[in-house]
Amino acid sequence: MIRAPFITLGAYIPPANTPFKTAEQEQQDLLDQQERERCQSVIDQATPSQFRVLKAFARGLRTSQVAEELSISEATVHTHKGVLLQYCRSAWSIPLTEPMDYHFFYQKFNNYFDNNN
Repeated sequence: MIRAPFITLGAYIPPANTPFKTAEQEQQDLLDQQERERCQSVIDQATPSQFRVLKAFARGLRTSQVAEELSISEATVHTHKGVLLQYCRSAWSIPLTEPMDYHFFYQKFNNYFDNNN
């Protein structure tokens, strides 16, 4: 026989006055809120031009497509991307040793813009 801690049945059944949300859903809501706050902190730091570049990358565009859509040079897109990635590193506490590219914008901001526009 393996000894394990005994958890009473009451630990699995929430009290009658507990909201219907599960602890797992509440945890996910908290994580979602933290992600929204991180996204917003990046947006708050961005200039209007950087913001337009961020939104384009968040839609899944590549650098050349962003440049063409916004009528700016690819060098300008790269400059804005570099600054935005620094803002993201700070907001998400990502070390400089961890590689990041424009795909990060799609992963983190796509749903943010879909849900906040």
